[in-house]
Order: sequence, then structure tokens, then C-alpha cells
Amino acid sequence: MESTKILGDRYELLDPIGRGGMATIYRARDRRMGRMVAIKILREMYSSDPKFVLRFQREARAVSALSHPNIVQVFDYGRSGDEYYIVMELIEGTDLRRYLKNNGILDIRRAVVIAHDVALALGAAHQRGIVHRDVKPQNVLVNDQALVKLTDFGIATFYRDVNSERLTTTGMTLGTVQYYAPEQAQGEVVTPAADIYALGIVMYEMLVGHPPFDGDTPVAIAVRHIQEPPARPSRYNPDIPPALERIILRCLEKDPRDRYRDGDALAYALETYDKPRSSSSGRMSAAGGAGGGRAASGPMGTGRPPSGPRGNGFGNNDFGNGPYGMAATNAEVPARTVGRMGISDPDMAEDDKPSAMSGVTIAVIVASVLLLFAVSCFLAFRLGLGGLGNNGTTTALNTTIPNFVGMTLDVAQTEAQKDHLVLRPAYHTFDPNANVGSTPPQNNTISSQSPAASLPVAYGTTVDVTVETVSQTVLVPSTSGYTVQAACAILAKSQLNCQSDPSTFQRDSTSTFDRNIVVNTVPGFNTPVKINSSVSFIVSAGAVKTATPTPSVTATPSPTPTPSVTATPTLTPTPTNTPTPIPTP
Repeated sequence: MESTKILGDRYELLDPIGRGGMATIYRARDRRMGRMVAIKILREMYSSDPKFVLRFQREARAVSALSHPNIVQVFDYGRSGDEYYIVMELIEGTDLRRYLKNNGILDIRRAVVIAHDVALALGAAHQRGIVHRDVKPQNVLVNDQALVKLTDFGIATFYRDVNSERLTTTGMTLGTVQYYAPEQAQGEVVTPAADIYALGIVMYEMLVGHPPFDGDTPVAIAVRHIQEPPARPSRYNPDIPPALERIILRCLEKDPRDRYRDGDALAYALETYDKPRSSSSGRMSAAGGAGGGRAASGPMGTGRPPSGPRGNGFGNNDFGNGPYGMAATNAEVPARTVGRMGISDPDMAEDDKPSAMSGVTIAVIVASVLLLFAVSCFLAFRLGLGGLGNNGTTTALNTTIPNFVGMTLDVAQTEAQKDHLVLRPAYHTFDPNANVGSTPPQNNTISSQSPAASLPVAYGTTVDVTVETVSQTVLVPSTSGYTVQAACAILAKSQLNCQSDPSTFQRDSTSTFDRNIVVNTVPGFNTPVKINSSVSFIVSAGAVKTATPTPSVTATPSPTPTPSVTATPTLTPTPTNTPTPIPTP
């Protein structure tokens, strides 16, 4: 495309600065507004495909409905001839994928800053009912002033509209499998929890250097997302604080209900993970509640960059000065914003100053807390929960891990709830084809657990269990050359049933096997069938036997084949039950 091309009689295309799976991004000049912008143009090969055009237009509508300093702003979108385009902010910086490639593992502070700001961006989208569905390092942009931007809402969906068209169709890969949530990998409807899972993967990668799950194929990776718990990130990076590790692992829970409910909840957790619980309430909660005060100008905030050093671990040159297609250099931020990660506004509101009533308020709160504590202890004692020991001292609420081995997962979940424990299942599939002759485990039963049974632990302890599943498909084994009885035994080892009634047999008159020896099966050898399927046989009809003449030294046969004691041989009948015809002279 020539650099002098004009879109919509307004946007002068300059040079390409990025290329994605379905679009190319150009640096451009907005002649009407006199500013530099980034323009994403749908590639020509997709412009005639209604599904891709719909997806492209959906991105424009989704992002134009959002206004947040951590989300790339859309200025305009439209069509010029056969080309569809979106006009966005331009950033001078790079994306997180390139930065990780060049710098490796990030330090703790830097990783938390990025994750927090992306969480704020997701929170703004979630408040509008939008799920991003493709959170990954390539879609996290950082400009040369360390402002974090979330981009590429190309496959975003309005999750609250259950009747909205789903764009997952054959030939369109929506999302990147390394960052799939389990429910996304299974094709289920996604909620904000899917974005939380993906951001958890990004956090893991920033602090460890690689995502928790990989594999040789996308399907193998997706299966690991569904079945395997992630390794603790501190296994690879022992500098990760335990509180931060708990946040990451909660993001990566298999059940969406066990994750943070949305981006705002995760952002708040990242703000307060290294602070005492008492300092994480009050002013910060009021400033950071859902739907309010997301633009931050504090050290971990996301508002207009301060004139001095940013104090978040980023240098101004950390991300280079190269352009990248979708981020802001002039995002508008309210003049006075209270950040979720702290208050940087020097002009405190009047209600932040000490008042004469503050001492009375504190006294009332303390008295209420003491009263609640006394009531709790009394109820714990009456209910037998161990809140008070016999000597009057407080003790922790403990339980003993039961033996889950041999239980089905449903039964084990019920028992775990009774004992105030959390089960974290990992799945192992028993393949009958690779274990012919072995007794398969009962489907959906637990084969191992950690920690072991009978150990005393605190309430809420997580117990890892291995759940055995049995493949429901086997391959028909070879039974050729065996008797029907032996063939039935072979099929039984593969969990198949044989039809041993001779009336069901097919007979092969061309086989050289003896009569009733198995020639093949129906279905045939190596055919995949369901466990406990019935298999019938094709058996031999018996080898074909004919008269075998004894060579004669004379060319003329004797008309009467009588035994002879002379040396002259005669044509004699073969020892069979079938009479041999007498040759005609």
C-alpha cells in the first residue's frame, strides 16, 4: 500500500508498524485533527468474509464504548471502498511480549504494576459487560512513559447478552491457547473469570519466564489447562512473595467461581497483598470500589504520568522508543483522581482530616469488635468447633484429612466439605489399548492424594487428588488363527463381548485355516469401538481337499483298479470317505 493513500478523505497512511492475524496497523496522520494516529486495516483476504468483518466491527464497537486510561482509545471506524478500518491512539513504545523476550523475568514490583493496570482495564470492560477473551503479552502495550495499555478487543464478547451471536466457528481460532481458561478451551460461554485466568497466566510468565502449561500441539496444551494444576511459581522463582503467589494461583483455579470475580477485584488484591489487613480498608476501598476511581495517579496507578520519576520500577527508556500501533500518548485523565494503589492528590478532602468525633468513633468500633469476638467464642464453644480449649486458651480450628482413595470424586467432594477441606483434582486417563489385560480402575475414582490421610490440618487446606478416568474406546484386537474360544478370551481382555453362537458366524470358503478357526472379526481388526461392544467372527469353512492321484509308470490306466503285488503301480483310490470315480478307458 502506497504511503500517500488517503482513507475516508481524512487519514493519510504513512508506514506499517504492526501486523496481526487479520489486520495490518499503520502509522497515519489525521488531516482534520492534525494529530498522529494508528489505523488498523482488515486484510484484503478477510474483507469479503462476513464473519471476519463482523468480528472487526465488533472490536470497534466494544472499544469505542469504553473510556479508560489503560485501554486503547478508538477515535473512529468505518469503510473506505472495500477496506474496513479502525482509527486509534498511537503509542511510542512496545508490547509486553517483546519486552519479556529482551529482558527475561521481571522484578516483583514491575510485574505487579503491569498486572494491576491490566486488571483495572479489564475491570472497566467487565463493568460494561465485556469480556476481552484474548489477554496475552502481545496485547499489553507500554509506552515510553511506562503507561500500560490493553489492546485488541477483536474477539471481545458481551457476556451478559446470552443471545448474542458467538463467533467461534470452524477456521477461526479465537484466543491463544496458552492463555485459555479451562471453560474457554472446552467451548463454553465465558465470563470475566476467563480474563482473570488469562491475566494469571501473564503474571506467571512475567515472574517465571514461561507460562505454566505447554505442549507439542494446541490440543495438548488445552487438555493441560483443563486437567492439570499449575506448578507453584515459587518453584521456579523463590523470590515471589507467598501472598502474591496465592493471588496468581487463585487466578488459575479451574472453576471460574473460585477466581476473582472481575478485574476490579483482582486489582484490589494486587494493591493490598503486601500490606497488613488493617491498612487495606477504609479510604482505599472507597476509592477503589467497583465502578469508581479506576484512574490512578499514585505510584501503582494508571493516570497521567507524573513529571518526576514514576517510582514503579520502570525507567523512561525501559520499553524503547519504537512505535506500536495501539496505545496512547495523550490520554485524557481527570485532573483530580484518587488512585486504587494509594492517594497522590496533595489536596486532601475535608473528610480526610482528623475530627473531634474520631476518638468516639474508634471507641465504638473497638467495643463492637470485642463484643463480636466474645459472641463468636461462645458460639464456637457451644457448637463444639474447638474455638476454646479446655484450659480456656484459644486454639486453631483443625480437622483430619480423610482417606479419599477409592472414593468417586462426587463422594470425595461431599466428604471434603464436611471436613472443611478443598479438593483440587488432577485427571489421569486409563487407556485400555495400552494396558491390555490390566484391570481398569473404576471410572471417576481417586487413586492418590496429597497430603496423606489422617494428617491434622487447618480448615481450608487444599488436598490434591488424582482422579482416574477410563477411555471409553478400545481397538478390536487381532484374533486371526485362534479358535473361537481363545478369540473370546482375547476380546474379553480388551473389555469386548464376543458372539460365540455359530449361527452368527460368517464363513470364509477361501481360507486355508482348518474349519471354524477365526479368520477375522466384525468389526475388523484395529477398528475403534466402545467398551463392551459385541464382536462377531468370520471363521474358516474348512480347507478344500481333492483326490491326489499316485503317479503311474504307464500311460494307460488299468480299467479295473485291483490291488497288485507286482512292481507295476496302478491308480488306486485315496483314503477318503468320498468314492473316487473309475476312469473311463
